[in-house]
Amino acid sequence: LTCSRMAMRASPVCASAMTRACASRNVRPVSSIEAEELAAHLRSDARESTVIVDVRDTDFKGGNIRGALNIPSEHFYNDAQVDDLVERFAQSQYVVFHCMFSQQRGPFCATKFASRLGAAQLPQKPQVFVLERGFSGWLSSGNLDLCENLEDT
Repeated sequence: LTCSRMAMRASPVCASAMTRACASRNVRPVSSIEAEELAAHLRSDARESTVIVDVRDTDFKGGNIRGALNIPSEHFYNDAQVDDLVERFAQSQYVVFHCMFSQQRGPFCATKFASRLGAAQLPQKPQVFVLERGFSGWLSSGNLDLCENLEDT
């Protein structure tokens, strides 16, 4: 769980302590975003300031959210590579991570990115999200007009 989610589930006293602990470690909170909310966002002018990071590995084949960058999860085990991504996406307003189900790889990569982002000395820092239910949930939500490469399935 991210610090913000743990804090939401804890008592007010514990939540305050967790928030301070996250701040002292320079961990930026990672929020979740529902498929419908992201779809509305991608259909708006905010699309230009949004980066979608699909961290699926070999399971990337078979379709993706239009414009998503495929950066396999293995890249997030190397701090230097994550720092490069932090610098690359610093001017974005939103960075949304996902994998097939957003249960392990997507949240891990988002948290690693947010941690390195928190430590970076940047004038502007994007908000970091994990797509609820991942690409599988995205497909189930019916936003096929915002997908590409589905014929690869």
